[in-house]
Amino acid sequence: MGAERKYLGVAAVIDGTASRTLRCGGRPPGDRPSGWTSFAVLLLGLSASVPVHAQPAAGRRDCNVNQLAMNVCAAARFEEVDKELNRLYRAKLPMLRHPATRTRFRDAQRAWLAFRDAACLYEAGPREESGSIWPVEHYGCLVKHTERRIQDMRE
Repeated sequence: MGAERKYLGVAAVIDGTASRTLRCGGRPPGDRPSGWTSFAVLLLGLSASVPVHAQPAAGRRDCNVNQLAMNVCAAARFEEVDKELNRLYRAKLPMLRHPATRTRFRDAQRAWLAFRDAACLYEAGPREESGSIWPVEHYGCLVKHTERRIQDMRE
């Protein structure tokens, strides 16, 4: 049997054949973790204590449970439309035969991204000047503009 040792409060059994040990930041096992490591472990523990109903499952989201669920769903919706926009962009870029045309298309897309971000900063305001609803408003704005851009790219 192996020896039982504790690292960050987690018991690890180390047998004679395995040379793996659990270490925190590469320090020797006898060292105490830094304050940041303890803080990170505390945050990890707290995140595990978020109710299951506040953590929407992939493919099945109840977005109206509470503010956290609404924020998560808004971010997930933006991620979906952003992936679609990126897919369309990557598909269209190789179809442009002339390097100058590709450069203009790339420049236009970058300018549009700057416009979208500035417009959403105007519409939703900065995070620090808003409340818990800010992610819903911000991601909603990003989705609105991104869906319009997707429509433009498809035409």
